[in-house]
Order: sequence, then C-alpha cells, then structure tokens
Amino acid sequence: MDIQIQASQGVAKRVAILIRLDDLSDTVTGLTFSDFSPLYARRENSAPFTVSLTGVTFTEVDAVNMPGLYEFTMDGTLLNTLGEIVFYFPKVGGSEEVIVRVEVKPVLVSADLSEVVTDLDEIKGAGFDTLTDSLEATRTTLESALTTVGENVIRTLGLSQENFTITGQVYDAEGNLTQSTVTLYPSRDDLILTQNAIATYTMLASYDGSNRLTNYSVRLDP
Repeated sequence: MDIQIQASQGVAKRVAILIRLDDLSDTVTGLTFSDFSPLYARRENSAPFTVSLTGVTFTEVDAVNMPGLYEFTMDGTLLNTLGEIVFYFPKVGGSEEVIVRVEVKPVLVSADLSEVVTDLDEIKGAGFDTLTDSLEATRTTLESALTTVGENVIRTLGLSQENFTITGQVYDAEGNLTQSTVTLYPSRDDLILTQNAIATYTMLASYDGSNRLTNYSVRLDP
C-alpha cells in the first residue's frame, strides 16, 4: 500500500493506515510499533534513517470493529524539513508492505494574535458611542472627500474647455474683449439647459495702445 499525504512544516500529522495480508485476503490485527523495528524513513536526497518511538506513535484503532486499521502519528520534529519524507513499513507476519509519503509544505499562516485589539472602545475610536457611529463618520468623511475630488476633476475639464460657456462679454472701443463670465457645467445636458452650474469665473483683460494684450486673468467667483 502506498499512502500520500501533505503536512505543514513543524506540525504533527496523523494518518490512518489499513494493514492487510500480502494477498489482500484479510486484514492484520494486533501489531505494535516494535513489530516494525527498525522503522526506516528517508528525506529527499538523503540516506535512510531509523525512526524512534519518541518521534511517532503507532496504535491500533479497534481490532474488533475496525480490524487492521492503525493510526500513525508523526511529531513536528520529524516534519521540520520541507519536501518529501517517506516512511517504510516492512512486511510483518505475512502483511503487505506499507509506504507513507508525506509532502511537507510551509505553514501558510503564522500570526501572533496576543496583541489583537479586543476592546470595542479601542476599535471604534475615541469620541464615538458605538462602532456604527465610528463607521458612519468614516463613510461621511470619505464621501465628502470623493465629492471634492469629483468637483475638482469637473472644474479641470471645464477649464480645458469641456462643458463651459462664455457669456456677458464686454469690449472696449477697439473691439477688444475686456471682460466675460465663464460658467462650468457637470454635463452636456446641464450646459444646454443652463442648469446645475458648478462654478463661474470672471475673465478680465487689458491692452496697450497698440491693442496688444498686457494683462489677462480668470478668477473664481465667490
């Protein structure tokens, strides 16, 4: 019989072994660890070594109700090396030989939980009556921040000449534009209907005697 299992590095592992006669006609009961002495094991790319009883346990489950079934437990020291370790149970009293292959893998989660916060007051934070209040305040803060970011993006697009209008133009005697109002809208439809404006700006410009632009500003209206 060839049994293949996986185990976590440094963690004891137990496996059930059914030991049968070599011709598979019946199971074998009444075996102890000493019947397999010496029990050999081998790690990858290493020479076989004997396994002592201090590193394993081998017990019969129930000779009457579950004949031939044994539990073989390996302690963490035997499973402290990554890779495969193979245990070889030789034939005893006409039984078949048993091979147990254990693939030792790293422990996926190893955390020190001794300092995990369990006090609700520490979790919810100072100044809040309940955890719900704390979460609600956090949600409100995030929504406010996202709204501000969204408005700033729309303003940037508007000042890049997307969904904006120029009205209230004022010209000097030479026909130079000296003042106007720039209005930004969140969408095309809002612009068409002139509704839901998000910001207005006042444009001011001045020129010299040769009608050359000397000053130009666009300021956000209060």
